[in-house]
Order: sequence, then structure tokens, then C-alpha cells
Amino acid sequence: MLNSKTTSRKILRVPELANLLREMIEKEQIPNGAPIDSTRKLADRYGVSPVTANRAINELVDQKVLYRVPGKGTFIYRNRSWRNTGARIGFYPYQGYKQHTKDFYLGIGFFYQTLGNMLKKSGYNVSMISNIEKDDLDILQQTIESTDALMLNKDFLNSRNISLLCSYSRPLILVDGYTVLEFPFHQVIPDPFNGYRKAVDHLASLGVKKILIAGVTNTETHRARRASLRHVIQVFHPEISFEDFTQDHIYADFGQECGRILGRKYLHMPDRPAIFSVCDYISFGVLEVLTEAGLTPGRDFKLVSYDNLEGNGICPFGEPVLTTVQYPYRQIEEELMNLLAEVLASPEDRIRIIKVPADELIIRSTT
Repeated sequence: MLNSKTTSRKILRVPELANLLREMIEKEQIPNGAPIDSTRKLADRYGVSPVTANRAINELVDQKVLYRVPGKGTFIYRNRSWRNTGARIGFYPYQGYKQHTKDFYLGIGFFYQTLGNMLKKSGYNVSMISNIEKDDLDILQQTIESTDALMLNKDFLNSRNISLLCSYSRPLILVDGYTVLEFPFHQVIPDPFNGYRKAVDHLASLGVKKILIAGVTNTETHRARRASLRHVIQVFHPEISFEDFTQDHIYADFGQECGRILGRKYLHMPDRPAIFSVCDYISFGVLEVLTEAGLTPGRDFKLVSYDNLEGNGICPFGEPVLTTVQYPYRQIEEELMNLLAEVLASPEDRIRIIKVPADELIIRSTT
């Protein structure tokens, strides 16, 4: 804990309080790895407002003097100089399809570009990993020997490299998974349970009695998303019936063509159940076909989606129209950065599995 004595009754500004705390840490008046006092205690001790104390702590977090552990407190780095981790991070973002450069960048690539920039701005030495390392174990061995940690998209894993990755003795964090994988890796995954519940509650309030769960048949992520939605309906709205409404994956298609196929099938249905699509791209295709057929969304059919790609700039209809559950990109980025700092500071700690709530429902014209 911080020493309760202070050398001055002067009202401290943020930089002065941050420098005072940093000086105490440099002089090892607080043990490495120890927690510091809460914002309120620091504010009382040094005669500043809680806002000033919190901003001073934020400065030291940004400078890698301290790191936060949600629900536990704020700690001092150990096992590595607090001045600059200088850690070498092997980073593999999802590659996407070259045929869909624009959509890939806006829908997925922008997330990884932002994450890579955050790593660099935080003082890490970032080495981009390619598909060459993914499939060539000799090159992968050389790569991981030169890193202090790996941050990999789950799609990097395959039957060839999994044994080598499991033997990696330094922190390895999986990004953008959907379900927890049974490997000894740290993982940060979205948890749409509450978002799904809000969406189904919304449909129930509109009198919906049946939901078609739209997705790609042979995609692991879509299978997991559909399973979660089925569970939510069964638990909270057993009065609503449901069935899968799926199409096999089409190579190099992000889902929009699959959605068009599903939209044409929907036109031949005698009833018009609501559609819950687990991917905005599928929703785009469905919506295109149904509106071209003269149906009015929200009146002639109801469509709920998941991702909010329109909020990221993909607006094929001129403006955002999909009622959708927001994929928590920004929160995942923050959790990844906090987790990386924590596991570098305390690499011997247990494997961390962080589930980031996707609990924001954005209601637009499709319902």
C-alpha cells in the first residue's frame, strides 16, 4: 500500500500527483506487483479530488507504470521495467478474402488495424505474423522464439501448429473467438447473451410468435451464435417457436449472397415469421431481396441482426436500417490491451478467459 505520509499540503495537479506516485514506485517504497490504494483513498490522502486522483492513475497506466485488473484493483508492474515494456508481440490478424477488400476492412479489418495501432502506441514491438507461419512449423518456431507474447486470431490455429503453440512458454492470447476453446491460451470473446435476450424481448413485445434463425450452415461461429439464440428463446420465451434458416457457405462470400438465397426462400413462405440473422451480411442480402419484392421492413416482415456493421460504415441502403445487437469491438480491444499488460507483468498467473458483454440492442426500421 502507498505510504500515508505526504511531504506537502499543496494542492497537487494531475502531473504532480502522477510524478509523486512514480517517484515512490522508483524508490521501491511500494513492492513490485503490489496493489495501490483506491482512487478515493489517494484523493483523501493527498487532498485532491477523486477525478484528479483517477487521472493521475490513468497517466501511469498509459505509461505502463501501473496496470488495472477489473474487479481487483490497480497494480504495479513486476518482472519487467515499468518504463516501457518493450515486449515483442507476435500479432496475427484475420486475413479475410481479397475479393472483398472494402467490406473486409470496414467490417473486420478496421478492428484489427485499430488493435495493431494500439499495441504500437503502447510501446510494444509488433511483428506481424502471416499465413506462412501458420502452415510452416519451422518458420513458426523461429517466430515464436523471438517473441514475448502472441496475440492470434483463432483462425490461425490448425491441426499442424496446435501442438507447437500449446508448448509456447510465454503468454498467448486468442482474439475474436466465439466459444471458449479447450486450449491453454488466454481468450477474449464476446458474450451476446444479454443482447440476444433484449432482441427476443423486443420481438415478443411486437407480437412475434415464430423466429427463423438465419445463418451460414457450415461456419463454426454461426453455429455457436445460433445455438446461443436458441437457448435464449427456450429459456425466456418458450411461447415463441423457432427453426434454423440456413444456407451453406459460398466461397469468398461474407454472407450477402447467402442472404439473397434465404430471402428468395422466404418469399415463398405462406406465413411471414420474424427473422433473426446472426450476421449483418446475411441480413443485407435478405433485406435486398425482400425490399425489391415490394415488402416493407417492420410492417410486412421483421428482421433483427447481429454485428451493427452499419455503425462501422457499411451502409448498402444509404443509411442504417437494421435493428441489431452491437458487436463490442471497442470493449474487446480494451480488454485485450489490459489483459496483455497483465499477463506480461505476471506471466505465471492462471489462464484468463474474458467474456465481453454484447448487450446493446439498436432498434431501427426493420422492426
